[in-house]
Amino acid sequence: MHSANIILLLVILLPALMITWFRINAVFLFFSLCLGYVLANIVSGDGTSLVYLLRNSLKTSMITPPDNLKLVILFTPVLLTIMFMFRSIDKSKALLNLIPSLCFTILILFLASPLVGSHLLGSINQSSFYIQLIKAKDLVLELISLVVLFFLFVDRLNRHGSQTHHRFNR
Repeated sequence: MHSANIILLLVILLPALMITWFRINAVFLFFSLCLGYVLANIVSGDGTSLVYLLRNSLKTSMITPPDNLKLVILFTPVLLTIMFMFRSIDKSKALLNLIPSLCFTILILFLASPLVGSHLLGSINQSSFYIQLIKAKDLVLELISLVVLFFLFVDRLNRHGSQTHHRFNR
């Protein structure tokens, strides 16, 4: 296997395994990343203007450059979700959480790679696996969205079913 493919698989697998290990609900992470994407595309223009205004008035370069502002906005809901959803999955369901975790990390790959640029991606964008993913981007996004929605509905059905079960036992 080509080294770029190995690096790409590690980039996808390691965060997914960490999400599973820390039992963070990957369905919520997926939707938080979607929210971050919407916010980054809607709010980033105003944020860029604000950053330029602050940089010029304070005469400092310590403030985040506007190019990185979209990344900050993209990942802010994800970081907040990680903080609030830490250990939110039962130990018995943690391994099953790996599937939406993989969907989440693939979505990160699609949404963040245009923002970080090719110089930070290094050899990943040369990977044959990455090239195939990009070619099938629409199909992959549809599939991972359906998988995450399936997990959301199954979780909802399980929670609803267990609550009604307890109600009848009282």
